[in-house]
Amino acid sequence: MKLKSHKELVSNYARAFNHLNSNYISDYLADGFQYTSQWVFSEIESKKDYLEYFEQKLKQFLNSDIKIIARLGLYRNNYCLVIYQIDLSKRKQTKIVTLLIESQKGKIKRADMCMIPSISQINLLEEIPS
Repeated sequence: MKLKSHKELVSNYARAFNHLNSNYISDYLADGFQYTSQWVFSEIESKKDYLEYFEQKLKQFLNSDIKIIARLGLYRNNYCLVIYQIDLSKRKQTKIVTLLIESQKGKIKRADMCMIPSISQINLLEEIPS
């Protein structure tokens, strides 16, 4: 398997959100993958645990009126995601978060779900990976 660039890995992460399907990233997470969220105190410190968490989260979105749109951006010259949560029942955007992603040797080694940096600090790109 050809090593993916950081941008390709971030695009795959966006596809996982846009299609609500973890298969887009499962092969590209490092074994020692780490995940943090500014809304949760504990860190997830394994690929297996994160995939269980992520798949549960995606199922929640699938079974709700929430539409997820993940869009590529740049923060400090590094590719990241801006994720929009839109409540279709209320026809309004309910949340915008940033996902900062670190990669190494063709694998995603860390992801941080953030409210800071805010969308105003991200250089939004036109790309919404499908």
